[in-house]
Amino acid sequence: MDDASLIQAALRTAIESRTALDGRASDALARTIAAQFYSGGDDVSYGFVATGSIPDNPRWLWRQLEPDPDFTLPLDRRALGYLAVYLLRHAGRGPVDGWNGLWLRAGEYPVDALPPGRDGLAMRPGSA
Repeated sequence: MDDASLIQAALRTAIESRTALDGRASDALARTIAAQFYSGGDDVSYGFVATGSIPDNPRWLWRQLEPDPDFTLPLDRRALGYLAVYLLRHAGRGPVDGWNGLWLRAGEYPVDALPPGRDGLAMRPGSA
């Protein structure tokens, strides 16, 4: 399963269960989304993708990650919406321990039980 498919599966899970993607799984989803839209070069957006740090006002970070809305697919807009809320909720946070190991992965699920008929999601081994 590619990253875009993992992101969409995680977003469906987040909609179905508000607690399924809490904590490190939520961080992994945000990092995977940001990496999909990171275009390189900017210190603030690189800082988030690499370390999880978010400035007090994440507006500049958001502008660096958000593509042109006129050319963004609806599924991508949903992922970007999740990322926008995540950035606002965690504004002012410094680097996160273990951030570089966070990533959505197929085959496992970040909560106790996999919902029937769903593809699994996981973080990189050793990142929990």
